[in-house]
Amino acid sequence: FIFNIFPILSWLPQYNIKESLIADVISGITVGVMQIPQGMAYALLANQHAVYGLYSGFFPVLIYSALGTSRHLSMGTNGLTSLMLGASVVSLVPDPILNRNNTSHEWDNVYSQRIMYAAAMSFIVGLLLIAFSLFHLGIVTKLFPRPLISGFIFAASVLTMISQLKTLFGVSVRSYSGPLTSVYVVRDVIIQLTSLNAFGKERTAATVVLSLICIIFLVGVRIINDKYRRHFPLNIPIPGEIIVVIVGTAVSGRVNLKDKFNIIIIGEVPRGLPSPAVPDLSKISSIFGESVAIAILGYVIAVSLSQTFAEKAEYTIKPNQEMFAIGASNLFASFFFCIPCFTAMSRTCVQFESGGKTQLVGFISALLMLLVLLVIGPVFQYIPNACLASIVVVAVWKLLLNARDVKIYWTNQKLDSMLWLATAVSTILLDITLGLIVGICFALLCVVIRSSYVTLRKLRHIDVTNVYRIDGYYKQEVENADVTNDDVTVLQFGAPLNYLNSANLRKGLIKLIGVDPIAEKLRLKDVGSGFKSHCGGRIFFGSVAPLTYRKENLCLVSGCVVTQQRRYVILECSGMTSIDSVAVAVFQKTLSDYKAIDVIILIAACPESVLDTIGDVGGHDVTEVAYLSIGDAIKAAK
Repeated sequence: FIFNIFPILSWLPQYNIKESLIADVISGITVGVMQIPQGMAYALLANQHAVYGLYSGFFPVLIYSALGTSRHLSMGTNGLTSLMLGASVVSLVPDPILNRNNTSHEWDNVYSQRIMYAAAMSFIVGLLLIAFSLFHLGIVTKLFPRPLISGFIFAASVLTMISQLKTLFGVSVRSYSGPLTSVYVVRDVIIQLTSLNAFGKERTAATVVLSLICIIFLVGVRIINDKYRRHFPLNIPIPGEIIVVIVGTAVSGRVNLKDKFNIIIIGEVPRGLPSPAVPDLSKISSIFGESVAIAILGYVIAVSLSQTFAEKAEYTIKPNQEMFAIGASNLFASFFFCIPCFTAMSRTCVQFESGGKTQLVGFISALLMLLVLLVIGPVFQYIPNACLASIVVVAVWKLLLNARDVKIYWTNQKLDSMLWLATAVSTILLDITLGLIVGICFALLCVVIRSSYVTLRKLRHIDVTNVYRIDGYYKQEVENADVTNDDVTVLQFGAPLNYLNSANLRKGLIKLIGVDPIAEKLRLKDVGSGFKSHCGGRIFFGSVAPLTYRKENLCLVSGCVVTQQRRYVILECSGMTSIDSVAVAVFQKTLSDYKAIDVIILIAACPESVLDTIGDVGGHDVTEVAYLSIGDAIKAAK
């Protein structure tokens, strides 16, 4: 039990210094260098002071490295959850109005209030994930199918771009929350840009030039890394973000961009570590809903990345332990003024590609962050916010390519495409949390729609085998297939049977067998009455067109063909993994209606649990018509 909770007790005593140490040190330094600018940039995205992003690159990383089972997950700030946090806190604590009278004191007051909400949110996220792990509720991740996640990430990328416009242009916009926030922000940015005074024009011009320089440089570095990284020493990419931070800080401090061009800088960065404090739990009611969304979505992304890289490196992770480790990391970090932390895809990719072998990479990157906090942190006070915004924009640019998924989904599965569009559009226009809720509801609606439209398929016998398959899928195998035209028809219902699709089963039988049992009973009843009145004899009603007749009796008075032939239909039910009470009633009624006109439905390969449910709920023993396989049912019919 203890070793499961603390995986470090398993891997650390067996650590191979010769094979892993150098690779882990190189990877740890590389990831730590990335963590510095990303921490500050994503803190800005979360509408927090940059120093809280540096804290978030230290405290949770230590805990996750001891408790996590993934060797490549880079714990720390995450762009998507930072955006969700930022949208929440800015509505609770709006920005001060930007003008010449702004003082650092005003912003310090805003940031000190916002971090209280952020720390409380980290506390809630940690408690929720730990509780989920204790009750093994990782199943909640199944509420997020891939089209939903893809559409949500695209929408979040668009919102990230929009949220950074004011910083990239150096203008001030009003804080909004709720539906159409993105529309209002874009509108306000345009209004601000078209109504600048001399003070504003000077600041905006300088800020735009600085933003363009940073973006062009970062894009160029990313292109070079993508094309030529395999030729770099130790496969380590060029650290474009840290270069922007270092050069931006040096230029800003040397030229004094703040005083000369009114460019906004991040301000004082305190040296050292914060004293621990209990999060303000009185704020929980204001942020609980957003905290639940962040906890679930952050975990879904983190465990997806963990599993992806674990498969590439040929080891296994424990999803439930991952949930516990991420929860414990956030819970611990909440006492040190950290924002909710998960993982960033870019850092995780770099940790894998730079050769990281074990969780020791996390400890090394945390030590580098500790050095920054204790020694060189105050140097970063001169970095312009526009540099950090440029890092954010370039980091999420590739995520906009998720829009290509729409075409793929539309070609293969239109419902998935509609789910993608519903999630993306609702998230952009409504709100991040509301968009996520709309996406989940639409995903569940898609499940209902798919369940409702399951239909019967006719199976074809493969010659000289006992195999039956849907016609038209296996070209080579069915070239010499023996298509049986005798009195046995084989059909397949490949889904759980419930109140939504039970009517489809009956309709499918009517379509493929060619007989509506209710209508046929009424028709044959009328024919039988006439036959009896003319012939005075007993009639055995049988199958009608398109099923084959065998003329055994002919009523010369009525001209009616009467047969005593019995027809069999085999219903392959291996995919019918469950059945509800409504479907049981429909199923039994269908079997009895067809039996009344001498069409006998035999059940093949039906799960025992379904047979038990039919017997328990419907009080009807179906063992007399249930067979182990299609072959057994056909033998019985013949």
